[in-house]
Amino acid sequence: MAGVVSGVVSGVVRIAASASFGRTAFNAGDDPETMLERADQALYAAKTAGRNRVCVWPAM
Repeated sequence: MAGVVSGVVSGVVRIAASASFGRTAFNAGDDPETMLERADQALYAAKTAGRNRVCVWPAM
C-alpha cells in the first residue's frame, strides 16, 4: 500500500492511501505455488480495474 502526503494542517499530516487485493480459493490438489499464481493474477486484475478493488480468481 502506498501513501501520498496530501497536506499538513496544524501539525497533522493527512495521508491518502488506496489498496487493491487479489484472492483465490483452495482447490483440491493445489500447491502453494499454484494458489499464489492465481492470487497474483487476481491482484493484477484488481490493480487494472482501478483503486480500492478486490478481485477473486476462481479455483480451477
